Amino acid sequence: SYYNVLVGITYKFGTGFNLKCPDCKPMAYRNERYSESYVKSLNDKINELQGAIDSHKCPEPVPCPEVEKSVPGIKSHVSFGLAKTDIAEDQQVNILAIADYMKQYPRSKATITGYADKGTGSAKVNAELAKKRARMVADELINRYGISADRLSV
Repeated sequence: SYYNVLVGITYKFGTGFNLKCPDCKPMAYRNERYSESYVKSLNDKINELQGAIDSHKCPEPVPCPEVEKSVPGIKSHVSFGLAKTDIAEDQQVNILAIADYMKQYPRSKATITGYADKGTGSAKVNAELAKKRARMVADELINRYGISADRLSV
C-alpha cells in the first residue's frame, strides 16, 4: 500500500491583507467639522426645494376628444314589377325599415341605387328605368316618412 501525505504552509507578509476586498487600500478620513452656518444654509436649501415640490401644480391634462360611435349599417331591397316604377304596397315595409333606421340615427345618410333587368330592355331604357325606380324610393322616403332630401343620394 502507498500513502501520500501533503502538508502546506502559507504566510502573507504585511498587514493590509483583506479577504473581503483584496484590492482595497486603507483610507484615512479627516475628522472635519462643518460650521453651523454652512449646515443651516444646506438645510435652508433642502427646505426651499421641498417647498417648491409641495407647491408645484401639474398642468391639467387635455381631455380626449369625443369619438363618434360607429353606427350599424342597414341594407334594404325594394322590388319592382317588370318594366314598372310604381312601388307595390307589399314593398312599403322595406322603405319603412330605411325610414325607421334614419329616424333612429339622425346623422345617417342613405344611398339609393336603382337596377333593371339586363335581359329585358336596351341599355338606355334600363338606365332610365333604374333611375326612375331609385327616384321613386327617395321620393317615398322624403314625402311619406319626412326624411330630409340632403340625407339621400340617388
